[in-house]
Amino acid sequence: MIVGELRSSCRLCVLERWSAHLRLGDSVFESGEISEQLFQQLLQTIQGLLSKVHKYSDLKLSITAASAMCSAKNNAETAALIESIVGYPLKILSGAEECQCLTDGVKSFLPPFMVLDYPLK
Repeated sequence: MIVGELRSSCRLCVLERWSAHLRLGDSVFESGEISEQLFQQLLQTIQGLLSKVHKYSDLKLSITAASAMCSAKNNAETAALIESIVGYPLKILSGAEECQCLTDGVKSFLPPFMVLDYPLK
């Protein structure tokens, strides 16, 4: 998780960052769903990260889930339960949205650049 702010130069300045490692995909891609045990681990991970951001009063928080959640048969029920417990909406990203988020995140830390697609003979 990253807490950042946009500065006057429209660049993201990272104030704090934390990470927690929980691999939903290992189980979901094998069984096709998020088990109760995995759900509890996921919930504990989200709550642990959320406990670190309460000191930021003007925080705009977004919780997103990627391919493993998207692939789980019980993704809608899981997302709804997480939302009701933690009090924030959870958006399940499509593959294209996940790629765009990753690209935008990487680009926010790079200096301005230009990409040319020039055909070679």
